[in-house]
Amino acid sequence: MSRWTPAEVVELEKQHGELVHISHADGSEFLFRRIDRELYDLREARAARGEDADDMMLQERCIPELRDEWNAYAADAAFATIQYSNLYQEAHGGGSARAALPVEMKQLNLQAGALHLTVDGKQFFQFRKPARAEVKLFAAMTQARGRGEKQKMHPVESILRQCSDAEFGTWLDRNLFGIGAFGDAFVRNYGMGGGSVTGK
Repeated sequence: MSRWTPAEVVELEKQHGELVHISHADGSEFLFRRIDRELYDLREARAARGEDADDMMLQERCIPELRDEWNAYAADAAFATIQYSNLYQEAHGGGSARAALPVEMKQLNLQAGALHLTVDGKQFFQFRKPARAEVKLFAAMTQARGRGEKQKMHPVESILRQCSDAEFGTWLDRNLFGIGAFGDAFVRNYGMGGGSVTGK
């Protein structure tokens, strides 16, 4: 049984905005505020600097009423906080995206010849194959990012938005950890993966 009734969660959301309710297999439960663009970018910058970005994110997004309890829990945890981070990211589109299966393409009448990706097997988004010029720009942006140059948008997010429709862009605005999930599947399905080196 949850620590909070649905009515209690509604009251808390009146104070804190939309919440992410996470339960762990060890019996713990916590409520976190959703992440927005500014805080997502802050998390990415911290990760790039080698800081404990996920720990800091969970501590800051935990609602104030539970923050002391969360800090005590995190201080005593082993891998549980990593699982909390995984679940928090999953609530914002994270996880592992995959291409639609042939049976799903048929059942959902998805357009043949296009790439359809999903993280939950329920909602599918359509992508087109990037043009060569777009791939070259992606590579250049990735190299610049590796040199530490500041960019308006992550190269993966940029090419995902270029090669999808407005529906995906709207979804991504609310599910920012989908950048990594969909980005990995996108480049993998368009050739960045597989193969082998012979003669070694």
